[in-house]
Parts: sequence; C-alpha cells; structure tokens
Amino acid sequence: MTDFDPLDTFRGSTIATDEQRSARILEEFRARIATMAPDDDGRRPFDPKTSRHRRVRQPVLALVVLALILGLAAGGAFWMDGNRARPSTVQELAATASTQPDVSLDVGQYLYRVERTSNREAVAAVREEWTARDGTGQATTNALQIGPAGSASPSLMVYPTPGSLHFADLSYEQLRQLPTDADALLARLNELGVARSPRSADQAEAVAAVMGLDVTPPGVVTAAINALEKLGGRVTGSVGDGAGRTGIALQGENEDGTAWVVALDPDTGRALAFFGRVPDGEAVDDSVPHRVWLDQRITDSLQPG
Repeated sequence: MTDFDPLDTFRGSTIATDEQRSARILEEFRARIATMAPDDDGRRPFDPKTSRHRRVRQPVLALVVLALILGLAAGGAFWMDGNRARPSTVQELAATASTQPDVSLDVGQYLYRVERTSNREAVAAVREEWTARDGTGQATTNALQIGPAGSASPSLMVYPTPGSLHFADLSYEQLRQLPTDADALLARLNELGVARSPRSADQAEAVAAVMGLDVTPPGVVTAAINALEKLGGRVTGSVGDGAGRTGIALQGENEDGTAWVVALDPDTGRALAFFGRVPDGEAVDDSVPHRVWLDQRITDSLQPG
C-alpha cells in the first residue's frame, strides 16, 4: 500500500496463487454446502436459481406447446375441409381424380355395385352385381315403375363361368390396362367396342361407365375426365344425380339439340350418374333417361354390405 492510492487496500495480492491450495479450499467449500439441508424448492445455497425450474417446467412447456400445435392443426384442417372449394373446371376435377388411391380387386374378392337405369317411359331397373376378377359372380335385377306403381320381385342369376360378368363391358385386365391419355383412351374403348356408336353421347356414356368403377386406376379416371372434355363436355355447375347426391355437371351437346350430362363426385372425380338426352332447358331428374351408380364396395361375400 502507498500513501497515494487508498484503493490499494482492496487490491488482490500480486503473488501467484497456490493452485493446490485453491483446489483444496473449493472442495472443502463444496463439501460443506452438500451437508446443508435443501430449501422447499430443493435448492441449496449457490445453486443456480433456474436449474430446478427448468427441469420441471420444460416438459410441461413442451406439452403445452404440443397441445397448442395440435389444436391449431385440427382447427385448420376442420376449417379447410369445411370451406374447401368444389372443383369448378375440368382441370380441377382431373387433378382431384389423380390424387385418389388406387383400389384393386384381389382374388377371392368381389366388386359389389348397384346401378339403376331408366328409359323414356320412366321404367327403371335396379341391378345388384357381385363381380370377381375372372368375371364370375352373381347379379339380381329388379324392374320397377318409378312412382306409385310398385315393383316386382328381384330375380337372382348366378354366373359360375369366367368372363360372364364384366367391368363396364371390359375384363378386369382390360380395365386395369386402359391408357392414361385421353385420346388413346377413347381409341381403345372404340377398339374394344365399349361405345355403342361414334356419337358423342354414346362415347361419353362409355367413358362415364369406366370412370364410375372404384377399381379403375386413378390415371385412367383422370384421362376419362379429359376425354369427356374432348367430346365437348364443359363444367356447368352442380347437378343432382337422381339418388339424392349432388355432383359436378360435365355437359356436352348432342346432334339433336339435347345434352348429355355426367355427374361427377366432387371429392373423387368419379362418375355418379349419366344422363344421355336432356332436353334443352329441362332439369336433370328421374324423368330423364339415366344410369345412376347407387352404391359400390369391395366385399369377400356374395351378400350386400
């Protein structure tokens, strides 16, 4: 210490520290603290103030954050699903179809489907069909008069011979191997004789029957939607399918001034119904000749459901 610097009293020694002595003092200090009782939070003197709180609160905080994220995700999914815009163009319908899963039919399974057809006399037939990959299965047909006239008892037919039943007038292998290009698809359906004539309505009906099957590959359904556009189809808004469902109308013109309409499922792009000759200005309903695909699923038994 000097007479000129009163702070010299508080300065550390300039002599080098004894490292062994410092280590021994530190160990004794830690040992003494270890003998002290912890406080209510489980801490001892000189413990970091946030150490225990971090250990306890981090998992809780993580759970809170996770719950918040899941809540926002669920709310967002609900909002998006509830407010999802229906397809309004051919391109949007085709894009919807292209994202659907590819459903195939295994050996021992049947494609169960229900189709209703009607003619201009308002006489309809409801056909239930169970079709295996090889074209065996069974079918029931119930002819009925639309309205209060009643219906007849259904008749059951069993088809044990392979190739007796078809998938939109195709074998299962032909259906699965259809082209995924619109022009090539139309050419192939004509080559196989699926369409009854070159008229646009008959071509559109053949395409609709193919794209109405659950076991039609998504790429083929996408091509079918584009093929309907090539046949003159355009989106005209919503339309009832004659079975209580609302589809997207893809409408084309016939040579006689009437229109053909394919009702497409807005969620899958697949066909729900086909109306062949809709008079100009008239609504699409049961009075118009139609084919409606009422139900469809893959099953292991020859029973509905």
